[in-house]
Amino acid sequence: DDAMYFTARILRSEDRPAEADAMLRRQIERYPDGDMAKDAHWLTLRQLWDQAAFDEIVAYVDGLQSLGEDDLYSRGRLHYFRARALEEARDLQKAQTAFEQVIRDYPKTYYSLLAFNRLASLAPQANSPGVCASTSELCDELLPTSREARPIPIPSTLRNNPTFRRGIQMLSVGLVAL
Repeated sequence: DDAMYFTARILRSEDRPAEADAMLRRQIERYPDGDMAKDAHWLTLRQLWDQAAFDEIVAYVDGLQSLGEDDLYSRGRLHYFRARALEEARDLQKAQTAFEQVIRDYPKTYYSLLAFNRLASLAPQANSPGVCASTSELCDELLPTSREARPIPIPSTLRNNPTFRRGIQMLSVGLVAL
């Protein structure tokens, strides 16, 4: 699937979009669970977005059996852009519902945060700053009840443990998985 995906990108760069789209379709049919499936879906969706084919984006995402969005960077992306397509098509009620679904299905992701912000812009509340002003139900459901960070007491035996200290260092530079 890697070769098919990169062939499609080359075809697209050579201004051969029909051949690129055909290659992506074959890739997705042949390797629906391949490691490049999410990238093929994204490239397909981006082409539709560039054509302002918003109804086609919704149909495309709705027709997918498997998204392949298995990493931190892509989780929720296709559904977020499905919601954006609904918004661009001026179907604001469905867009709002779709953004809320992104937040529920992909909490604590980049696309969830974007969805919160789109909801806030769809239904702004006068004199009430913040994302939760217009999405209080979702905020209450998904966010911690306390918005203030409180220190967690760490025993000195743990605080002085070299492995723990390395873990804290890794977290501080964003190496969460390690």
